[in-house]
Amino acid sequence: MVRRNLVRFIVIAAFVGATVALLAAMSSPGAVKSANQPAMHYVADSPRIQEARVDAATPLTWTVVLPFVIGSVSPTIQCADAVKNGNFDAPLPGRPWTGEANTTSAVYQDPLISGARAHGGTQSGRVGSPSLNSYWNELLQTVQMPAGVVSATLSYWRFLDTTETSTTIIYDRFTAGLETAQGVEIATPRQIDNTSSGRGIWVHESLDLPYASAYSGQQLWVSFKGATDGTLPSSLYVDDVQLIVCARP
Repeated sequence: MVRRNLVRFIVIAAFVGATVALLAAMSSPGAVKSANQPAMHYVADSPRIQEARVDAATPLTWTVVLPFVIGSVSPTIQCADAVKNGNFDAPLPGRPWTGEANTTSAVYQDPLISGARAHGGTQSGRVGSPSLNSYWNELLQTVQMPAGVVSATLSYWRFLDTTETSTTIIYDRFTAGLETAQGVEIATPRQIDNTSSGRGIWVHESLDLPYASAYSGQQLWVSFKGATDGTLPSSLYVDDVQLIVCARP
């Protein structure tokens, strides 16, 4: 809609500019009338077109009233990051990030924030475990979507740290995704496991939310999950997490 209105404005402006240039040329001495022909004086906005004989040297003059119409312009789309403390560097307690796990000893008031690795700053989030097997955990944050959502994109950096040796058989699994506040997945999550590329390095990934406008005004979860099998644990560190939401104000 914005592009269509812009094209309409450009066409109107071009028409006005061309008309003004034409009138300027026509008002120049000799531009329309020759020296041997009497000039005509037209007044375009009068009830009747009046004709008057004047001296041939008198420039031809036109008075024209032009309509000037500008189409309606849609409000500018604004984009902002809905995630708070996406670099995990805010002083503890580290909320609004929260977490849960399947072992009582691993559930913390400020869980799953680690100083072992960081993409930027000094800390990152972590799912999985560098030492626990048969372990499941989740790191999440509740975000508020504005009204008039047009699009939403989750982006983050991840670091896969695994002691698994196989690059063909999946043992330890991780996901990054978006869910409703009831825990229902609303986008196909990114899958990372011990066979994924990029072991031991920071890798940037992103995920678009389909039908983003349907979640205008709702609360969503940004979710990272990890699950390890019975041996050789793995961790997934995440950092610089953003949920860029674009909306019409």
